[in-house]
Amino acid sequence: MGLSAAISGTNYEMSAETATACQINFIGRRDLMNLLQKESEIGLRAALWLSRDFQGAYRDLHDLVLSRSSSGKLARLLLSHAPSAVNPVAGLRLPPSMTHEEMAQRIGSSRETVTRLLSELKKKRLIRLEGARLIIRDRSGLEALAV
Repeated sequence: MGLSAAISGTNYEMSAETATACQINFIGRRDLMNLLQKESEIGLRAALWLSRDFQGAYRDLHDLVLSRSSSGKLARLLLSHAPSAVNPVAGLRLPPSMTHEEMAQRIGSSRETVTRLLSELKKKRLIRLEGARLIIRDRSGLEALAV
């Protein structure tokens, strides 16, 4: 987290919350920059990580701007959190922090619209909701909607 901000010397505008206890390590900017200069392998991996971040942000922006329907945007969002081969029994469990409000913000819509769209996806038997657990029942149907 914060690699691009550390390299550019700007503030990092995001935060994270862990679902379980974890260990966090911190490397100060000066130490990071020295490490990147001394170890070319680390510099290459940092460049690859930044490239993936950029490509992900570009895809998200592209999807948000060029998609015409909120249902397509929501389908893409759900699929982006799903493993490539979803087990129909285990399904996809949304992160606990992924509320309807957060989904709405990510697709440029309202919470009410997300709630309505999830209900429609359930009626079409594309998904099933079990509390905070979302199960993709028909991945190909969801993918068709995401086009």
